[in-house]
Amino acid sequence: MKRALLFLLLPGTALAGPMRYGWLPATEVVEEGRVEAGGWIYERDDRGDLHERATALGVAPTFGLTDAFELRIPFELVARTAVEETPSFGLARFGGELRYRVTPRTRSLAAIGRVALMRDVEIRSLIRPELGAAVGFEQGIAQVEGAIDLVLEINRSSIHKELHPGLGASVRVSDAWRLCAELYGEVSLDELADTWLALGPSASARFGRSWLSASFGFGLRGITFAPRINWGLAW
Repeated sequence: MKRALLFLLLPGTALAGPMRYGWLPATEVVEEGRVEAGGWIYERDDRGDLHERATALGVAPTFGLTDAFELRIPFELVARTAVEETPSFGLARFGGELRYRVTPRTRSLAAIGRVALMRDVEIRSLIRPELGAAVGFEQGIAQVEGAIDLVLEINRSSIHKELHPGLGASVRVSDAWRLCAELYGEVSLDELADTWLALGPSASARFGRSWLSASFGFGLRGITFAPRINWGLAW
């Protein structure tokens, strides 16, 4: 069962608006009436007992429904290898996500809630509901963020549960650039998957209505490396 779930248990794609970190979600939403084209690439190197190596490419159009609500429609392609398994590549999942900014844009404290439902492509009977929140606080050139997601993998024969916690801190070094550090993990709450945790530096930049963020996570548990790059362009 663990071997079959490795392909499915990929990190949540919770991102929209400018991201300041690689793995932690944005604490902003797209403005009302605007559209953002976002994307991401990440790798997980030597994960778990089966030494999984996965590279994912994702895209997501995001629509600003109101000044506080946005709708995302993510798609993700994954190339994956693991011990004693045939290498695979293809569309892994797609779905929808609603994000709500609880606090006004003018506040130093930014709080985001999100709910998502993802459809698995390989196992047709599996769905993936996600529920998460992130809080960021900015004062002067410094910003800190904490995030937590609850992720379920619901199949006919089982329900797998994970928590995805994260912490980050960043410093603005110019009008466009920030330097950051982040801690991110995916904690399995049962025996169906492995837990992993990574810590590393990250950086982000914003140029008008485009943005870029990147992180290189060094494994503390259950993984060797976990790099990630995100980008977006709004109009």
